[in-house]
Amino acid sequence: MARRIEWGEAYTLYKLDKEAQRLEGSFYEFCKAAWPWVDPAEFVDNWHLEDICDHMEAVARGHISRLLVNEPPRTGKTFLISICFCAWIWTQRNKAPLLGPHVSFFYASYAEKLSLEHSVKCLRLIQSRWYQGLWASASS
Repeated sequence: MARRIEWGEAYTLYKLDKEAQRLEGSFYEFCKAAWPWVDPAEFVDNWHLEDICDHMEAVARGHISRLLVNEPPRTGKTFLISICFCAWIWTQRNKAPLLGPHVSFFYASYAEKLSLEHSVKCLRLIQSRWYQGLWASASS
């Protein structure tokens, strides 16, 4: 027998689903919302972060097949590309070839420790209450 959902719970689920859809639609908005779950420092926005996010979205949607991002150290490349990108890709309900939970990623770096560190940060983001609250039921 199906469990009965009360009005307050249904409204909460509706609001969570709307928030999930908003974040699924914009990699930039996803990254801004994910920041506190990855780094305790205050998020400092800049135009280049939105630009990188727009380009990464174009990669995910198949509009760009090759992308090289050159930015100085400590400008957010790792956070956007190595930590948030695959977490965002896996939120996508559109089962396109480069979007959705079926997409695989491979981390590589000049240092094994760095690659592992970024992978662990991504895993912690995915395991966070925030991420699980918005997308755990969608992935099951």
